[in-house]
Amino acid sequence: MQAKIVFTLHYTDWSFDLLGDQDWLKQILANPIGNKDNQVKKTFEREKAFMMECCDYVVTIANHSYRMLKELYEIPQDKLVFVPNALKDEYQPRNKEELNSLRKKYGFNDNDKIVLFAGRIDLVKGFAELIKAVKLVQREIPNTKLVIAGSGNYTLAFSTAAPCWSGLVFTGFLPKEQLYDLYAIADIGVVPSKHEEFGYVAVEMMMHRLPVIVNNTTGLKEIVENGELGTVFEYGENWDVKSLKEKIISYLISEKSNSQMTKEARNKVLECYSLDSFCRRIHDIYNHMENPCDTYLNN
Repeated sequence: MQAKIVFTLHYTDWSFDLLGDQDWLKQILANPIGNKDNQVKKTFEREKAFMMECCDYVVTIANHSYRMLKELYEIPQDKLVFVPNALKDEYQPRNKEELNSLRKKYGFNDNDKIVLFAGRIDLVKGFAELIKAVKLVQREIPNTKLVIAGSGNYTLAFSTAAPCWSGLVFTGFLPKEQLYDLYAIADIGVVPSKHEEFGYVAVEMMMHRLPVIVNNTTGLKEIVENGELGTVFEYGENWDVKSLKEKIISYLISEKSNSQMTKEARNKVLECYSLDSFCRRIHDIYNHMENPCDTYLNN
């Protein structure tokens, strides 16, 4: 085919099995043990061959992905382009009266502390660990409510929540208007994913000036700039949630205003993840194919 192939990498097949652990992957590539390791190595080699031999450009949605493809997959730099995901700015400032009205609309009391999870109810998203952490938080701050907005494995979610169902709210999938209402009234958003290539939900929460707590994993820590624009926690051994619990409590009892951090976080979203920037970068890729030159700006 007389065509150019532009491939956008949203994830790698091995990353969910290994939760994005590149050191683990390197060990497997150097010395695979057993069928599972050999399958991981074959998958890696197949991905590498596809990008090296079939693609004219490979678009990455995060800086850590760009570095990984350059260093680990050995994709030539002139074939790599960094274009992060983008979203439309739909933030609506609300005054105190509007926020109180929204809380009443959704059945929350004025003194409820609302912790919000938005996303797919799947083990890799860390929702089960978040439920465990909030159950511990509720022992110290009884008026804490965990809202889980999304669809997925409810059977596992209910069994993990037992017997503290009164402190949890499961909304199912929500249209964005209702989700944005929750962003407005929540005290904090938590993105506890065990692995995220990017972290769209974290960006969306930051756009709405909702303070965020994220796991210290690839895409998420990149978005919050290693704690400058959000709070970062780390899972302990066997996915222990002590750090997550402590970060939630620390935020909920803090009397300090987070308005400056949320303002800076929103500014980063507008600067780095705007649709205008996204469209310009995509246009540059295709324009370069029509008018090739010796150098190409990846950033």
